[in-house]
Amino acid sequence: MRSLQKGRREHSEIILEVMALCATGHYGITAIMYRVYLSYFQGRRYLDALQSLGFVVKNEQAHYQLTTRGQVMYSQLQAAVEVCRRVRARP
Repeated sequence: MRSLQKGRREHSEIILEVMALCATGHYGITAIMYRVYLSYFQGRRYLDALQSLGFVVKNEQAHYQLTTRGQVMYSQLQAAVEVCRRVRARP
C-alpha cells in the first residue's frame, strides 16, 4: 500500500496505511511499524491518536483492529486520499 511517490508522505496517507492493517485485526505494534515504515515512537503516536478518537482498539492478542466508527472513517479517508492523488497527478 506504500505510495509510489518519492519524498515525504502526508499524514493522511500514513493514517490510511495504519488503518488498512488494523482493518484485518492481525497486526501488533511491531508489524504495523515495519509494514508502514515507522519508528516505534511514530507508530505509537499514530495508534494512540487513533485509539483516543475511538477508531482503533487493541484486542486480546495485542493486535489492533478497527472499531465500527473506525471502519466508517477508513472508507471516508480512502476516498479523500484518492481524490488528492488524482489532483496531484494532473498536469
